[in-house]
Amino acid sequence: MSHMLPLSLQKDLKKFHLNILQEIGRGGMACIYEVANRRGEKFAVKWMLDHEKKEEAQERFLREHQTLSLLVHESILHVYQQGFSNNRPFFIMEYVEGHTLHEEIVTWEEISDTERFKKIHRLLEKIAFALHYIHSQGLVHRDITPNNIMITKDGGIRIMDFGWCTVSCYRRRTFRRRGVFSL
Repeated sequence: MSHMLPLSLQKDLKKFHLNILQEIGRGGMACIYEVANRRGEKFAVKWMLDHEKKEEAQERFLREHQTLSLLVHESILHVYQQGFSNNRPFFIMEYVEGHTLHEEIVTWEEISDTERFKKIHRLLEKIAFALHYIHSQGLVHRDITPNNIMITKDGGIRIMDFGWCTVSCYRRRTFRRRGVFSL
């Protein structure tokens, strides 16, 4: 990535004893940075980009952190602290070593149909368990794509990017009482 590292975010992350190492992703709503603490432990920081619909985007961004903080599952991205830098929210999350499902699928062109089926079966089973958990919590992800699923180095998965997540029609009252969504 060729973008300059943001000095304001670097300064604000010092409060958490984190240093930005590099930009590792950028989408339409946010930028993702690899960061490390003093002991060398890696984390990632998702920082909202300037947005023309700032209020709406910021509400969705903060709701994503709040939603992820309620979900505790081995196949769902773990989040930690949140904060603001230069009037834009950020949150600290686990750093996932691996690659996207999209990148994984590209490699399948070179393997036999039998091996491809085995890999697909293993991954779909993990994805289905994670989605079952999300749905059992009364949520719908609404943006499951190969780019929003990471394959970890040990063969696990992490579902990420909950920016479009919503409460299922059956659970709206429960989440309203918890203060997560105001529907």
